[in-house]
Amino acid sequence: MVFLKDKENNKTTKVFKTENSEAIRLTKQDTAIFKVKPEDQVIKEVGCRLH
Repeated sequence: MVFLKDKENNKTTKVFKTENSEAIRLTKQDTAIFKVKPEDQVIKEVGCRLH
């Protein structure tokens, strides 16, 4: 995984990227905002178009 510093949002989340997916590590402040537990996994869907 590669850390994408330019995608960091107010230094509250950290975004990591692999070949075709992204992982976002939430801070305690973020988990309170989104009402999730720190151990929860949140999945972001990525659309793909076939040409």
